[in-house]
Amino acid sequence: MKALLATLIIASFFSVGCSHYGKKHHKQHKKHWQMMDVDNDGAVSEKEFNTYHTNKFEKMDSDKDGKVTKEEKRAYMKSKKSCGCGDDMKKGKKGKKSK
Repeated sequence: MKALLATLIIASFFSVGCSHYGKKHHKQHKKHWQMMDVDNDGAVSEKEFNTYHTNKFEKMDSDKDGKVTKEEKRAYMKSKKSCGCGDDMKKGKKGKKSK
């Protein structure tokens, strides 16, 4: 149950907040899928999905209290320069790269 809750929390982080779309965004999702598909069979099993997201949760939970706060999530995403979808945050408001 704890793993399921962690998975749902992580999935919710990745499902909101990303306002840029397009070819690069699609490539990032494909890369994310490939990272989860450890046995390279073209499908992500429940075990692969949960393992990937549990590891991500543990990395975000910087104080190791079993919870991820908004601040921990922000710090993690900033450290990865990512919005959660794997895309670079060094962009302006309309998804164009800042100079």
